[in-house]
Amino acid sequence: MSTITNTASADLELCDELVQITSNTISFEVAEILITKYVNCPSTVVGGTLRFCIEISNPSTTAINNVILRDALDPRLQYVPGSFTINGVPATPSVVGNVLSYNIGTIPPLSTVVACFRVRVLSQ
Repeated sequence: MSTITNTASADLELCDELVQITSNTISFEVAEILITKYVNCPSTVVGGTLRFCIEISNPSTTAINNVILRDALDPRLQYVPGSFTINGVPATPSVVGNVLSYNIGTIPPLSTVVACFRVRVLSQ
């Protein structure tokens, strides 16, 4: 995680004097987030199922808030309802077309969230 700071200033002319007014300095952190996606099997057949897992890691010492996972599946794949888990706990994603979305919320410092789900292969 890196920190960025920013200060604004304005130059004003008052009574033939140039005055510079400086704002307060704001500091904010830019989060590092690591995402790894893997599949349980390197090949399958039409009609077969695959299990995808996505690891979202927060290696920083600050919590990352408002994390939303989105995964756009290949059109030849179909999400298997009821197969979605977060850290092994059943959960229900939003599925619109071939896009799965899930509001993870907050990932604590030095933590990893693992989302897993199954898909069916519809065609080659």
